[in-house]
Amino acid sequence: MVERGLVMVQREVGERWEAGPGSRTYGIPTVLLARWGTAAIVGEVPRAVFVPEPRVDSVLVRFTRHTSSPIPADGVGDARLERVVRTSFAGRRKMLRRSLVGLIDAAAFEAAGVSPTDRPEQLGLAEFARLAAQLPAGQSTEDAASHRTGPS
Repeated sequence: MVERGLVMVQREVGERWEAGPGSRTYGIPTVLLARWGTAAIVGEVPRAVFVPEPRVDSVLVRFTRHTSSPIPADGVGDARLERVVRTSFAGRRKMLRRSLVGLIDAAAFEAAGVSPTDRPEQLGLAEFARLAAQLPAGQSTEDAASHRTGPS
């Protein structure tokens, strides 16, 4: 199993992977990556080292895999977590109660300890996991396909 790695990517991609809740670059890739590990920009690669010179900046991103799961093992499968994250960010500037209508009800928000008036970019992995734990058992990958918004 890979425990850590180093990749070179476009600066904007690296910033998305590294972002924290509340950041303008925080989104689906950030949350889904946080399930397995952390990303940190550890270096910059100047445009001038490439021939031909690109129009974008590059960075080196270090990935470090978690030694144990950052979310409780309470039945939150990856498909359920992904469904909640993708559906939440489909309405990025919307409050969660609107983005997750028909998926998470008021009682589930309360049970998860998450305010329905929060916006997805305010939540960390733990909050998304608690929401995912509230999904009914039948809400899995087959259902998730209809809520995917494509890569972010």
